[in-house]
Amino acid sequence: MSQLNLNRGKSLQVITLVHTVLTNPVLTSNLNARLNRILLVVPVNTLANWCNEFSKWTVDVPKIRLFDFNSSGNQSGRRNVARRWQKDGGILIISFDTLSSVSKDGFFTDLLLSKPDVVILDEAHLMLKNSSSLISKALSKVVTSRKIALTGTPLQNNLMEYFRIINWVRPGCIGSEQEFEKKYMKILDESLRSDATVDVQLEGEKLVLDLTESTSSFVHRLDSSVLENDLPPIKQVVLHVRRTRVQSMLHQAFKKYRARGNNNNFLLNFAKLFPVNNHPGVLLKTFQKEIKPSESDKKEVFTARENPKIEQRVHVTKDTGQESQTSCEVIVIDDTDSEEEDVVQAAISNQPEEDGDISMENEEDKDVEWWADVAKKFEFNRIEHGGKVVLLLQLLAHAEMIGK
Repeated sequence: MSQLNLNRGKSLQVITLVHTVLTNPVLTSNLNARLNRILLVVPVNTLANWCNEFSKWTVDVPKIRLFDFNSSGNQSGRRNVARRWQKDGGILIISFDTLSSVSKDGFFTDLLLSKPDVVILDEAHLMLKNSSSLISKALSKVVTSRKIALTGTPLQNNLMEYFRIINWVRPGCIGSEQEFEKKYMKILDESLRSDATVDVQLEGEKLVLDLTESTSSFVHRLDSSVLENDLPPIKQVVLHVRRTRVQSMLHQAFKKYRARGNNNNFLLNFAKLFPVNNHPGVLLKTFQKEIKPSESDKKEVFTARENPKIEQRVHVTKDTGQESQTSCEVIVIDDTDSEEEDVVQAAISNQPEEDGDISMENEEDKDVEWWADVAKKFEFNRIEHGGKVVLLLQLLAHAEMIGK
């Protein structure tokens, strides 16, 4: 298990390890001991970033395959990408939500949970914190003993999350859940209380050392000190940006709107006012009605269907824009058939025409009313109406000027 604070290079370390395991001649020459298939399970919001990181760091090195399971379209495409991964080897990347869903299918359970040589979890605490969740149950079926759990905040909520991560990586190494709760949790929780006695605090410190020693052989823990000698010290600056005239008027308008509706729901009010703090122009995007796709947009969507030279099943190698050729082939298999395309095309063709203007006639547009009067006096899209945006552009201009 790798426990590093945020932004300490977990992704790069994993990519380096994975590439070495898959391509190093010493490790690949022995067919009986070869590690060929790696399953990488990540949160859906980091999936695209992982693909980009692989392309970024695997330049001018031996080639590896990265199978993007989530982007492989329908069930048929995902089955094909799983078969290719099993046959050819490489890295299969999948979000943990998708893994939870497909784990109900015996085909994917067999391929994804019993076939990988190595399983890697990013943000493991999200997947393992609840032992009764679908993803936790699915990961408990993993056959391989080669497991890597990445987390930057393993003690974010409670010790039991930490136990479940450790127990997934090395089952039974610190006893059962009940044994761990009895031996560690009760005393450690008491020792952290503000009114804990000195004896209880000392006992808690001893248990922390005992737990650290028991897991030191497989818990790789690093904090910010690991980069102190390699990176300049971080400087954090908090800038207080004064509201522009338009933003102040919008705040006053919202106060009147809230008073009329007698609405004291903080979260709802915050969500409505939040766009104003960034830039008033965001309000236009937030409430603007959806505009019918243009003919050029439709044509772009269905280019593959109209052009017989473009296959329906394609292997896409993502271009990083670098001069050197990346050695990471990102594979996506799309098996969307023509019938599905007809349905999508019909849906777009039958979509009623709407203009892009803001209308306050419908019930759902009533939220527009509180800022509509201000919008009549000012052009919200003007940059100078948002102080944060002005400051951001000035910072970017200065960075470009000094070559940063």
